[in-house]
Amino acid sequence: MEQQGSKDRILSKVDASRRDFVKRVLGVAAFAAPVIASFSIDGLSIESAEAQAFPSGPSGCAVDTGYNGPVHYQAQLADPSGATGVTGEVNFTVEGDNARTGQTREIDTKLSVTKNATVLSAYISVNGIDVANFPEGQGVIGTGDVQRICDFDALLQAMALEQTMVVVQGVLGGNAFTITGAIEPKPGETISLGPQ
Repeated sequence: MEQQGSKDRILSKVDASRRDFVKRVLGVAAFAAPVIASFSIDGLSIESAEAQAFPSGPSGCAVDTGYNGPVHYQAQLADPSGATGVTGEVNFTVEGDNARTGQTREIDTKLSVTKNATVLSAYISVNGIDVANFPEGQGVIGTGDVQRICDFDALLQAMALEQTMVVVQGVLGGNAFTITGAIEPKPGETISLGPQ
C-alpha cells in the first residue's frame, strides 16, 4: 500500500506526456531513483530543489548537489500598498570561483531606486524568510551572507525556482517606504557550480 502511495505521488509530479512511460517503468520494477532521474522531470527537480532549500532529514539539510542554472536574475520593485510611488530594480549576477574574495560562490548585485530615495536595508526572502541581506547599492552577496537555509546553493536553487523576493526599505521625503519584487531569471547564459 505504501509503495502504491509513493508511485501516485511520483506520477502526480510527472508531466502528462511522460506519465504513461513512468507508469510502465514503475509497474515492472521497484522504484529506483536513478531510473527516474535519468531524464528531466520538472516536477521532481522542483521537489528536489525545495528539499535542498530548507532543512530536512536528520542532518538538517539535504545533500548539496551544487547549482546549475541562470547567471542573471532581475527583480522589478514597487510599493505593494501604492502609497509612496517608489519603484526600483535590482539585477543579480551569479559568479563562480573568485580569487579576489577567496569565496567559491557570490552574487553581484546592483540596486537602483527612485531618485532621492534613501535605502536603509535590502534583503532576499525565500517563502517569506529573510535569508540574505545585500548592500544598499552595488555590492556582493557571498557564501557567508546566507542565513536560515542550508547553504548558498540552496539560495541559488530557490532563485531559479522563482521562490525568492527582494524587500527594500527606505525613506523618501521623510516618508518610510517598503518596495518588493519577485526575483526572476533572465534568459541567456547559465552556469554550473559543483557542491560547496
